[in-house]
Amino acid sequence: MTGMKTMKKESENVNETLLQTDKYYILDSASILLDEPTSPLYVPIIHRGETVGLFCLSFVTDEKERPSIEKKVESDILMITCVNFDDASGRFSLTPIQIATVNGKKICMQVKSSLNGSGELKLRTVQYTVLLEK
Repeated sequence: MTGMKTMKKESENVNETLLQTDKYYILDSASILLDEPTSPLYVPIIHRGETVGLFCLSFVTDEKERPSIEKKVESDILMITCVNFDDASGRFSLTPIQIATVNGKKICMQVKSSLNGSGELKLRTVQYTVLLEK
């Protein structure tokens, strides 16, 4: 795999295999099929085995038709709203979105979402990756 390598790291007497790119360690990555296309997705931010925060991805559509990402904090949860991420081929964040800072290092995420189906039968796929800057 070009641009990606793994590294063994000693952390609290446990060997961890960390995926990494040139700029980031990959803390978490998943692909999820939501039970409802507008259902929020809550994701814990875990660093060195400890939960350091929580973010919530939600998806809305507005008349502007231009995709955008909005962030705000509510009750210690980072709410990330993906606006107009409704394309069947997928919409995604172009750059990492900062979601936290731990020990002076940024924790960021990237997200991709696609919405497939028609009428009442729609299925949203969400892919995300949580990154820790080196």
